[in-house]
Amino acid sequence: MVTLIATIMSVVASTYVSGELPAAPALAVSGGEVFLEVAVVATGGVASIRTLRTTPGFTEPTIDAVRGWRFAAATGAQLAELVFVAAMFSPPALNGPTLGQPAADVLAASDEIPYPTHAAPAAYPPRAMGDGAVLVDVTVDADGTLTDTEIKSSSPAFDSAAMAAARAWSFRPARRNGRPVTAHACILFVFRQPVLGR
Repeated sequence: MVTLIATIMSVVASTYVSGELPAAPALAVSGGEVFLEVAVVATGGVASIRTLRTTPGFTEPTIDAVRGWRFAAATGAQLAELVFVAAMFSPPALNGPTLGQPAADVLAASDEIPYPTHAAPAAYPPRAMGDGAVLVDVTVDADGTLTDTEIKSSSPAFDSAAMAAARAWSFRPARRNGRPVTAHACILFVFRQPVLGR
């Protein structure tokens, strides 16, 4: 028996609708980056997840949360569409190095998703307090240009910082049937209140 993932020639790509956002591990002393390739079925559920970039301690909580996400599936979807999801966890420090292992790339991304050529974390806003998480949906055009950014899950004190960071990312475009196409990507920015006086 052969399982196929359909390549979708769709006008409207899959976008995040609902689901819990992952939190930074309570005892984490560093930041983390997790990049995932998520297969979304026609009903909007998550069929499978491939880890592309991992940071120990951050990857499993991110995968566990994303498994429960719901998407507005792409128009014309038959079996599944691939969606890029990134989670950027800020370290609990404003300046200087932090402990912990750096992120590592473990798998190559499929051509069917837009993939970042430049990814930057968001800076902790100077007037913010506490922790926050903002999920930004970005639309990546067929030439790799970001044409739209939309907040899908808000944390008001952190929204501007997340939007500014997302707009600084650059991508190689998704390809379907050998041609570049417009696609969506989800970027989650998790902000942790910096610990001062260490």
